[in-house]
Amino acid sequence: MRLRTLAALTCASVFVGCATTFQHGDLADEALRWGERLTVATRVNENWAVNCNTDAVSRTRRCFAATFGRPMSSSGGGFGTKSIPFQVYFYNKQGPFLMVGLHTYPGRRPEIRIDDDSAAEFINDNAGVSPAGAHPEIVQRLLTARVVRARYDTWPDGSHDMIVDVTGFGEAWARLQQLLTGAIAPSDTLSPPRS
Repeated sequence: MRLRTLAALTCASVFVGCATTFQHGDLADEALRWGERLTVATRVNENWAVNCNTDAVSRTRRCFAATFGRPMSSSGGGFGTKSIPFQVYFYNKQGPFLMVGLHTYPGRRPEIRIDDDSAAEFINDNAGVSPAGAHPEIVQRLLTARVVRARYDTWPDGSHDMIVDVTGFGEAWARLQQLLTGAIAPSDTLSPPRS
């Protein structure tokens, strides 16, 4: 048996959020295969990943298509790294809802402009601080969109602007629908190898 040490298998995705260390030859090989299956289960294309997870306490199931946006300058261009979350999600198959940035300001609602639409739209983003409302009409627009410009608010700082490349959302939406119907398994059903 050939012994290799895999110092850390990191599922490089905040969508999954796992970091596990494996040692020993066969176990390391199994861990690599598991990591590959996990990547296939979550990554859809260059911009998007999809997944489902279940809350350990409430048993609420949340399925989502996720990407990241960049901070946006006053001229509408992006700068910095893609680090601000943007998601289309379902709670227990209810939705679709939108998560825009790190919105945490009670009483305020995120605002988005899709491509070059003449008007921006306010959305309901529950973020744990206000009631959520479904956004099927916005999701339909995202299917053919290229870019979203958004403003979200964080407590107590106030508003922040972001730009999101939403290219490929149609493919992510199709995969999300497969997860919701059970046609494919989410990555939380893939168990890591036991040591």
